[in-house]
Amino acid sequence: MLSITTTPALIGINTALAKIEIQQPGPDVTMHTEHPRVEIKNELPKVIIDQYEPFAEAGLKNFLDLTREMAQLGK
Repeated sequence: MLSITTTPALIGINTALAKIEIQQPGPDVTMHTEHPRVEIKNELPKVIIDQYEPFAEAGLKNFLDLTREMAQLGK
């Protein structure tokens, strides 16, 4: 009869936790900010009030209108 006997293999590995130390200086940061420029241009409104008709109705006519009216009356 054949008999086989086995024993578990033992491998000797010794491990140690790795330790890493890194030193790094902080970055040099500079910032330059230029303030925005705002330019606003505006034009004031122009108001034109034509008072020709109200003055003419009130009898306050300019000299051309008075001349034309008198010329019509003289015909």
